[in-house]
Amino acid sequence: MLDYTPILINSFELIASLIATYMVAIKKVGSKTENYFLIFLWITFLCDSLGTFFGYVLETEENYIVLNIYTIISIPFLLFWYRALQKNKILKATTLFFIIIFLIFIIYNILYLEFKSEYLSILFLFGAIFLVISICFYFIEQLFSDTVFKVKHNMVFWISLGQIIFYLGMIPMISLNKYIMPFLKIDPVIYFVILLVLNIILYTSYILAFLWNEKK
Repeated sequence: MLDYTPILINSFELIASLIATYMVAIKKVGSKTENYFLIFLWITFLCDSLGTFFGYVLETEENYIVLNIYTIISIPFLLFWYRALQKNKILKATTLFFIIIFLIFIIYNILYLEFKSEYLSILFLFGAIFLVISICFYFIEQLFSDTVFKVKHNMVFWISLGQIIFYLGMIPMISLNKYIMPFLKIDPVIYFVILLVLNIILYTSYILAFLWNEKK
């Protein structure tokens, strides 16, 4: 199972990307801002596939480069995406502040850390925290909105639900990484099971987001 975990995750990414492409291109669902997420899905699939190829097929350290590049691309994209959806000026300004701080972190990590030979876990951790807060902003706005909130047919809701579960699960795993690693060398099954479950939840929510979305 451990050897196939990255391939299983890539498979879920591909299925989600194909379904999203069909729903956007053929069924014409989603608004322009919502459908930018389709681009993000294909970037995710491409980067993770390359990471799997380098790390598990070739068994080289190039997968760290791919994973770090993906973190640098994905977190700012998602923060900008949520900011575009926000209406409250204070929340938009706060999310913009997160973006600026994260971009500074990116520059520091590229200049002073081993970008090519190790995973920039601290960068991911800060980005994940910023993203979770921004997702909470989205839920807060929806909670206090005057408009009727249709959960089932709301694409952003399902995307946000999957992401907040995923990142809330990943944050402690990354934070406690140095304490977990000795146990992983003995029995890595639990780690990979948690990682797989989090990804299944994430990409299932993406699939539901596009399948249940209404035409705009």
